[in-house]
Amino acid sequence: MRLVRLAASSVSVKVGAYRDNLALLREVVQAARDQGVSLLCLPEMCLTGYMLEDLVQWPQVTERAWESLEALAEETGETAVFAGLPVRVGGLLYNGLVLLWRGRARGVTLKRFLPSYSVFYEGRNFTPWRGRETVEVKGLPAGDLLYRLPFGDVAAQICEDAWVWPQENLSLLLEAEILCNASASPFSLFKPDLRRRVIQSTAERMICQHVFSNLVGLDSARLVFDGGAMVAGPLGIAAEGPLLHPEPWKLVTAVVDLDEITRLRSENTTFREAYSAQREN
Repeated sequence: MRLVRLAASSVSVKVGAYRDNLALLREVVQAARDQGVSLLCLPEMCLTGYMLEDLVQWPQVTERAWESLEALAEETGETAVFAGLPVRVGGLLYNGLVLLWRGRARGVTLKRFLPSYSVFYEGRNFTPWRGRETVEVKGLPAGDLLYRLPFGDVAAQICEDAWVWPQENLSLLLEAEILCNASASPFSLFKPDLRRRVIQSTAERMICQHVFSNLVGLDSARLVFDGGAMVAGPLGIAAEGPLLHPEPWKLVTAVVDLDEITRLRSENTTFREAYSAQREN
């Protein structure tokens, strides 16, 4: 058995409170390390807070966020950590998720689909990632990335991308044994159940371990984020955190067997055909 401990967190961060946000995230990372976690997923925009709105256009926002990211990277050790922040590529802003491991940043996943409906207006400031080749952010590869870590193959998505499956990066996602989704998903009456079905359905269809993190608490625009971090596999939800908790952060962990993912994929002819078709394109 290839046993791996996965973790997802819900964290209450504030817009522009870099020092306080970093302090909270350090606590979460240390708790994950103390529990022997191999991979931790932190929420979308956890280093800066969400929603940034027009503040994100100020150059110092992305620079301060990256400084916080590098400071957080120093805390990681053998625990790989996904953390969200805005990043700049040339003159364009992207919603990014960076993998931190062994003291430094390794790569940046860029958000493909930007919600501009209901309470969201990400398209006002961010650019959707539409590339097939990687670009560079701070000397790191950025775009759609697959990380081959010692314990398994890992990919990531950011919030809305879990609800829309683009063909452009499907072959990469099919390779990942672990898929992390970092979200800033606000509360509405029936959304927790819907979100749970989406996360579980993805784990079943992709035959992977699906790790979901979410913000919790209030943002600057009075949005309410409800937490509900979880780890789901093709056979069910392995761990799930509470909704609307008053604590500044919660961590949920689960030990999973990645050899089970390998076995289930090899037994599933539909998955094998889909994987082969994507590899040929």
